[in-house]
Amino acid sequence: MYLSAKQADRLILLKGYLRSGGHLKEEKEIDRLLCQYDGSSVTVKRQYLKRLAALCCVRAYGDLYIPDVLWGEWLSFLSDTADMFRIHLSELEDTMIKMPLSEICYHDKSYHVFSDAAGWIRRDDIFIFLLKDGSEYFQDNVAAFDLKGRLLWSSRETIDVKNRDGAVFVSLREGRENSVFATAWAGVRYELCIRTGRVLGAVITK
Repeated sequence: MYLSAKQADRLILLKGYLRSGGHLKEEKEIDRLLCQYDGSSVTVKRQYLKRLAALCCVRAYGDLYIPDVLWGEWLSFLSDTADMFRIHLSELEDTMIKMPLSEICYHDKSYHVFSDAAGWIRRDDIFIFLLKDGSEYFQDNVAAFDLKGRLLWSSRETIDVKNRDGAVFVSLREGRENSVFATAWAGVRYELCIRTGRVLGAVITK
């Protein structure tokens, strides 16, 4: 579930108000939220959800002085912002509850979807995950599973590189209808078939 354009615009507007008032600490918190979950990301992490929950309490910003904005208008803006993101948070939590997978096993190690997956994409009956081991990316960390948690394919089987360090992935993005883009730290972006993991194309990014 993406941030909508309206939601992103609201965050950017809030950030601008905070900047105009010199409230750098609060502005940075909004920045961290935008970076954690931007409009093109499919990542839903506990850290993001905690920040989003905190944003639902932005009425506390009512004590902050914002130049050229009437206090009543400022409070109304904060109230509307809190309501907007409270609804968004509720929708995200519902999505998580309804997820058919909460934990997967990959290479004999268990991963919790919402804390160990740096990103995920779902298409029908398939999930494609970008995994982390703690805070670290690792070799062949893109893998696809069915809704029962059975491994369908991983980058280890589908991407042919001599040095597997070249298959340490740091980004996973939506592709065309039947593909995803996985970018390796070495600077290659692969387009992969969702159902087979087969490489459809590759572009050097740096």
